[in-house]
Amino acid sequence: MFIQTVEIRTPRLAEARALADEWSARTEGRRTALRTITAKDRDQDDTYVMFVEFPDAEAARVNSELPETGELAGKLTALSGTPLRYRDLDVVDEVDHRTPTRKTLDCRDIPSERGCGLTISGPAEEVLEAAAQHAVSAHGHTDDEELRASLRESLRDEPPGR
Repeated sequence: MFIQTVEIRTPRLAEARALADEWSARTEGRRTALRTITAKDRDQDDTYVMFVEFPDAEAARVNSELPETGELAGKLTALSGTPLRYRDLDVVDEVDHRTPTRKTLDCRDIPSERGCGLTISGPAEEVLEAAAQHAVSAHGHTDDEELRASLRESLRDEPPGR
């Protein structure tokens, strides 16, 4: 995931939003931006930061090269009276704090002669313990630090809504 931030200073947020809505309509089917969050800076009057989410940096580049994107930037700069400030950010980690993070371990993701199809899901330490017991009883492994390290590496975030 890739995020571009755009900082704009303006007392005319409603006009800026209207310009962004116009851009959205004009780029339907061609834009690569996934979503935009606009936040108001509580410490600086009339200062807003837009967080624009993309699948990756290449998608952001493609989006930036749309003629409508350049037009939007020009109109926002004119509305603001000051240059827009940009930052390009590669996302290195994402944590959803709305619900406790559950983990899964799927035997199908770990090569084995047995072709086991078991998936274990729950809090990380519980999954790790159950997976170690399963690896010993069903796959003949020895419960040691090497096994547990391998299992820890195989833990994945549980998909949302499960």
